Amino acid sequence: MTDSLSVQLSIVIPALNEEKCLADAVATARQAAAQAGVSCEVIVVNDGSTDNTGKLAAQHADRVIHHASPIGLGGSFSEGIAAAKGQYVVMVPGDNEVEGDAIQALFTQFNNADIVTLYPVNPQVRRWYRQWISTFFNGLVRWSSGVALKYYNGPTMYRTQLVQACLPVSAGFGYNAELLITLIRGGASFCEIPMHIKFQAGRRSRAWRFSNWFQVGATLFKLFLSRFFKGLPKKVSV
Repeated sequence: MTDSLSVQLSIVIPALNEEKCLADAVATARQAAAQAGVSCEVIVVNDGSTDNTGKLAAQHADRVIHHASPIGLGGSFSEGIAAAKGQYVVMVPGDNEVEGDAIQALFTQFNNADIVTLYPVNPQVRRWYRQWISTFFNGLVRWSSGVALKYYNGPTMYRTQLVQACLPVSAGFGYNAELLITLIRGGASFCEIPMHIKFQAGRRSRAWRFSNWFQVGATLFKLFLSRFFKGLPKKVSV
């Protein structure tokens, strides 16, 4: 366990039925932080899992937040952000999809910008429909927000004080785009770092669920209002 007074980085790992991958995800994140020379705490958000994810989280994480039923990726990360004690906070996927070298490269940028975000350079390892969803989503976000980034859903390290001021955010898959755009519009400094993602055979994406598309649609609408009608989301001063 890490002394909360010395924590530089809070690593939030949302996990829904990730018993096969969670231990490796935590180990990868801890190793990346150690190699980057950054002290960390690991917060696992067990998002209503029905397998052994909760038990594994208790064994491997510094702190665990349990949900009786799933509330979504964005909602889980929001709870992790609110609980974070580090100077920066980052979400790392519970499925251990991101290579350790990429996470280390992200952590190495600690304190170099308000926001550091990863973008994939090998999207072809994903199934064709996931590539299509990603391309379609990125295009919609660029058009609706006017903020041109290479990617909006990669692991992103935020200055904790800034991102906590943005809460709450969308509960769905559009949460990261909402945070990125809100903070960048507010003047936050940022940089983009390339990453390699792993191919995971037999892995089914949850992005096809109707509830996710509905939540993403609501996020895009908010971004559209913000760009063209100066509506939501609010501008955060930095």
